[in-house]
Amino acid sequence: MPDEYLSMRFLEYALKRALRKPAPNPIPRSGEAGAAVDGYVVYLRAEHGDLHVLVDEFDGRVVQGRALHEGTFELQTSIPTYNLRHFVPEIQHYYGLWNFNYSSALRFIVRDLLHFPVFVVAFDVIQQALFNRKRLVRNERITLLRDLVEHTIKNPQFKISHIGVMSEIYTNRWVHHPSKSGVLEYYKLALDSLAQSGDLKSDGSCYSVSPKALETLAQYEEQERKHRDNVKQKRALNWLTFVLVLLAALQVYGVLSSNGA
Repeated sequence: MPDEYLSMRFLEYALKRALRKPAPNPIPRSGEAGAAVDGYVVYLRAEHGDLHVLVDEFDGRVVQGRALHEGTFELQTSIPTYNLRHFVPEIQHYYGLWNFNYSSALRFIVRDLLHFPVFVVAFDVIQQALFNRKRLVRNERITLLRDLVEHTIKNPQFKISHIGVMSEIYTNRWVHHPSKSGVLEYYKLALDSLAQSGDLKSDGSCYSVSPKALETLAQYEEQERKHRDNVKQKRALNWLTFVLVLLAALQVYGVLSSNGA
């Protein structure tokens, strides 16, 4: 069938293209060595059954690889080309500290020919540069507590560290921000402060919300309500004073005008 024929050709081409540049073993995922990685790891998974093969070579006729056995790829195996139609690819492209995964031969071919990872990484570098120019605004203590309570309502088992708080607020881009150290220390102190006041419970480096947090928020909301009421009353009094002064001024003007007449 034409569709099956094309799928086979795409898969064969994808295997050959990926195997031209195998990833090192082990694959470094940090530092300069990790940033310099540009290679592929290729797997074939049987559509029916548990056969999972790490591909080592493909000469156009037979795939040579190692099948998964008891948690490791160790059993030498071979798959004739005509049997590839029973397998789906799992191609992992390690590009710098990034990892791109493909389960479609055609998608892999198109994106690899267009150098898709290069554009993704370049776009991320630009986004990170723009993010680094922004100031990391620190949330107030009460705002932090309110957010933690909201998370706990959704997930009663919720716990978080100061590093987790940073990621919640700024996403993982904070890791490369030049001002990260000071802001990270600020949230560590904020969490410690909330723990000392009894609003949070500390479990080593992680914190969870205590019942007292609800009382603290309720008191804060009440204080805020009173403050808003006081502001409204002061504004109303100021307007009333202005109106009275204006009326008095008009009365004086009327009297002076009458006397002048």
